[in-house]
Amino acid sequence: MKKITRRSFLKASAAAMVASGLAACGGSASSTAVSSVASAAGSAAAAGKGTIGILMPTLNAEFFAVTANSMAARLAEEGYTGNIQGFDNDAAQAVSVIENFITDGVQGIAYMTVDTAGDDALKDAMDAGIKVLTCGVENANYDVCQIMDNKATGYQIGEMAANYINENFGGSAKVAYITSTKSQNMMDRVEGYRQAMEELCPGADVVYEAECVDVGQGTTFAENLNTLHPDCKIILSYSDTYTKEIAEVWNALSYPKDAACFGHDAEAAVLKNIAEGGYIKGTVSAGDPGVAMAEGMIGCLNGEYKDHELVVMAGTEVTPANIGGFYKA
Repeated sequence: MKKITRRSFLKASAAAMVASGLAACGGSASSTAVSSVASAAGSAAAAGKGTIGILMPTLNAEFFAVTANSMAARLAEEGYTGNIQGFDNDAAQAVSVIENFITDGVQGIAYMTVDTAGDDALKDAMDAGIKVLTCGVENANYDVCQIMDNKATGYQIGEMAANYINENFGGSAKVAYITSTKSQNMMDRVEGYRQAMEELCPGADVVYEAECVDVGQGTTFAENLNTLHPDCKIILSYSDTYTKEIAEVWNALSYPKDAACFGHDAEAAVLKNIAEGGYIKGTVSAGDPGVAMAEGMIGCLNGEYKDHELVVMAGTEVTPANIGGFYKA
């Protein structure tokens, strides 16, 4: 039986969420994750409850590294060692890592995934008595699966952009969309902001769209947009990976101060940009997904989830109007 529960990532306090968004402290994403592993392992060694395998799509993107970092830290508080691994967005590599976790005899596997390619390996893990938590995409085999309603969270991005255009440009502006066909989640998020803009800001004129799936492509997007449509001031992105890059380009080009981009993830650098009146005017916060994943795994290990439970998470819009609740200088 599948039990569906609606919860919010903001179950973790706003203070914890802000603290976890330590993107502003510098260093590469991968080194951040590695330092966390060492810290978590050291804290858990005395308690000796065992190891939780933490598997992320990549450790070279800040969001995933910080999420893994946060999860390992929370698990360490309960006496577990977090073994953080990335699979470089390669399904075969993900399966290999899961198989290694099984061989190592981990107590649990927390797998943030963008597809269902690891289903068979996860079944093998569950057959071996390992608790499995998945996050991102609902697959076939899990004890608990945490997902976001990506169309709904995409709609929030569009809603923020539409409100901004209606309030600052009289309901009419040229708009550009960053898109993705790499995963269904991101496609749903893009579809969400298309729908919101059509419903809430029919005067918007979408003049440019391009796919961004790798770090650095937001820079190219902003540069191309400036060449093709220099009077376009509004960009919607499914990820703050690209809003950060767009803001940097616009700063370099001395773009008009009413230009605005909107994204998702609420990284610390993005929250800081919003607080300081920068070009990023809105993002969607999922709270601290690392803490949410850790709590889910702890629940699994404590027997709270017994019915193949699907947990649907909610996001929160963050704009200059409420930034004080999410970022402290």
